[in-house]
Amino acid sequence: MTRLRAIFEHASGVISKLLPGQHKNIEKLKASLQEAEKKIRTLEFQDRLTDLPNYKVFADWIAKRIQRNDLDGLPFILLFIDMDRLKLINDQYGHAKGDLLIRQVASYLNKSLPAHTFLSRRSGDEFIVVIDIEP
Repeated sequence: MTRLRAIFEHASGVISKLLPGQHKNIEKLKASLQEAEKKIRTLEFQDRLTDLPNYKVFADWIAKRIQRNDLDGLPFILLFIDMDRLKLINDQYGHAKGDLLIRQVASYLNKSLPAHTFLSRRSGDEFIVVIDIEP
């Protein structure tokens, strides 16, 4: 993203010199670029359907959690949740209904799990839950 920004900054400087009255348009373009960068960063770490952390975030998080466990010895529970027969729902009722079901399950899990819990969507119909066991 930094390279894209540098190119844009250079181009906007050149345009400003060539077309002096275009400053407001360039500022709008800069704002649009910043918004697009923010969305890209969000998509990199967040599941677009459920807004939960994605598998990349989970992989980083669990590596840190295991290191912490080596230091503090506090146990945790790791759950893999797979929604059976989601393909049948998608085939019979359409992907929009399947997506709705995934969002509802994500919401239910998020509200129902204990406070010291990490919840992410792995892919398709899979969720990963990590629950810290407090002494």
